[in-house]
Amino acid sequence: MDANEGNLFWKEAAPILLGYSQRTREIAKRFFGSNRVISHVFCERIPLLHRFSLIMKFHTIHGFSRDELLLIALEDFADSVRNTETVLYLIPTTQKTARFVRRHRDRLETRYMIASESAQLEKL
Repeated sequence: MDANEGNLFWKEAAPILLGYSQRTREIAKRFFGSNRVISHVFCERIPLLHRFSLIMKFHTIHGFSRDELLLIALEDFADSVRNTETVLYLIPTTQKTARFVRRHRDRLETRYMIASESAQLEKL
């Protein structure tokens, strides 16, 4: 993936939202409203109402509930933008994805900056 493909630019933070929920939409709106940054959402399927969203770019993972497939997808995505100075900020948006991040924190931290648990709890 080219550095400009998928709205990733040099020297910026890219919000990577795990899972899809109302909270996902709220976080994406906040990032776009304050910084004009498009959020990348990793989920099992794209909700029909948001299929053509201007503030979220969806990455569908058909084995989303299988940890190893999701890890591979996240690692591949991070590797595709490795040569840019983009900081990938991983934010779990559901309890299920928060548990996934806790289980695989060591592996994910090699490529992602992970949202703190305390910051996540404040927003729930």
